[in-house]
Amino acid sequence: MSQAFYQRQPFMMLDRPQLMLNAITGPSYTKSVTSAAYYTPPEDALDQPGVSGSAVTATMMTAAALGAAG
Repeated sequence: MSQAFYQRQPFMMLDRPQLMLNAITGPSYTKSVTSAAYYTPPEDALDQPGVSGSAVTATMMTAAALGAAG
């Protein structure tokens, strides 16, 4: 993450706040059970499990440590 942040510095406007955008989405699944509102294993097909809460926190803290504004 830090490598990508610093590699892009020559192309950024350094007089403005820097943002880091990361994927922190939840699970991606194909819904098979229409009577349930949420993911229902094993009936629904899980495509990608999503990102854990600790990974989201680590990403946010790393961005702040690198000096990103948000």
